[in-house]
Amino acid sequence: MNLALRKIIYDPISYIHPQRVSLNNTPINNPVLRSITNEMIVLQYNLSVEHFNLNSSLIYYINNWNLFPLFCLFSGYHFYRERFAERGFFIRFLLC
Repeated sequence: MNLALRKIIYDPISYIHPQRVSLNNTPINNPVLRSITNEMIVLQYNLSVEHFNLNSSLIYYINNWNLFPLFCLFSGYHFYRERFAERGFFIRFLLC
């Protein structure tokens, strides 16, 4: 199995923001704690850990998994571009 795919499936804590997963405001660095937390996340959200066949498009997404948050950010910018432009216009209008 692809190493990146294994990290996505079995290590969900690796792509969750560190402030959302902490123990008394301390990051989880202990391997045992990390393993238990990952298992709890997989069970809580009923995430699939079954082996499946990969096609070329899935491999592309898996290999670029770390770019996914940036893609979501830019998609949000694109979706709200009119509102951002409108607010920018009003800010320039008020400052002049």
